[in-house]
Amino acid sequence: MGLFTNIKERVALEDKARVERPKISLKDVASGEALGREWLQRQIPFILFLVMIALFYINNRFTYEAQLRDIDRLKKELIDAKYESLTVSEELMQMSRQSYVIDKLREQGSDLEVSTEPAVVINR
Repeated sequence: MGLFTNIKERVALEDKARVERPKISLKDVASGEALGREWLQRQIPFILFLVMIALFYINNRFTYEAQLRDIDRLKKELIDAKYESLTVSEELMQMSRQSYVIDKLREQGSDLEVSTEPAVVINR
């Protein structure tokens, strides 16, 4: 039974230590006395850990938003490039048509004419 009484005594002491935490008032915080308390000084590493996590979270959020802006900008550039490519492709298709070539030759005063004879295929 000695083992169980030691455990009970330990639990009772731990509960008593939890209950006996000193109270911090706003006056203590404003005067700086709260920083001198032992239990608060033991919590400083944890508080610094929380601050580091908060800074990491804020940095991560700003990076994410910057990436979203870049993605939106690149999507707009891609759409513009697609439309420009379609426009240039259509202009080139128009320029390569036989009727367009004949009209351009006439505008320049060339005396070239369209052949009325079919093309001859030479076999090897």
